[in-house]
Amino acid sequence: KNNIIFVINLKLESWFVLRQQTLSLYKDFLKLIRRTDNHKELKDWIRDEFRQNIHHKQQVCARK
Repeated sequence: KNNIIFVINLKLESWFVLRQQTLSLYKDFLKLIRRTDNHKELKDWIRDEFRQNIHHKQQVCARK
């Protein structure tokens, strides 16, 4: 029973780390495009890409 709890906690912890990394990457993209002329269009594109891939829960899938 302790092993199962450890695995669940580990999966939850790694999910939170992946979520934090993804949000950080998203913020970095938004900061980067502020300097461009077509930032509205790029912002919409970035948002769409992140929304299309929101269902990925594994780090390998998210990094492709």
